[in-house]
Amino acid sequence: MVITNSIFYLLSIGLCVVAYLAARGEDTPKPRAPRFWLGCSLLLVACLVNKQLDLQLLITNAGRDAFLRLGAYGHRRAFQWGALLALSGGTIAVAWRLARTLQSIPKPWWLAVLGLCQLLGLILVRAVSLHYTDIVLGTQLLPYVKGYGLLELFSLLLVAWAACRALLRPTPSASLKS
Repeated sequence: MVITNSIFYLLSIGLCVVAYLAARGEDTPKPRAPRFWLGCSLLLVACLVNKQLDLQLLITNAGRDAFLRLGAYGHRRAFQWGALLALSGGTIAVAWRLARTLQSIPKPWWLAVLGLCQLLGLILVRAVSLHYTDIVLGTQLLPYVKGYGLLELFSLLLVAWAACRALLRPTPSASLKS
């Protein structure tokens, strides 16, 4: 599933870049549109690099080594649960702030924001590395597809779909020319 999801990362990045170029080339450009699609592209590139290098595993190993050095390895579960609760609270706060800030954004962008938030949430949950979540996310749901891969794929498809919708919607200048 790693190769398949990497292909979907590249597809989503490509569609976001095309949406960026299309928004930049419009006769009546919306100054936010090119920046939004460029930001989506760069965030997806960062997530793809994380996926290929497995950086959340580096964070997990560094945390385990730190707890071993401090002699607090037996108390790591409390820290992991605290980190998970803090991440959950942070995610709710960010989602609330995004909802307030992005009320006036075009509807296709909401799909991209939802997909990116879900993707980043998955990465953060894996970085905390609770074995309970690893068991759920690692469950084989379909042949060759584990839970994490399916959720990751769904997130990428949301972003790709949002970019396609942004590309396919008629621009105001195009409707005036016809």
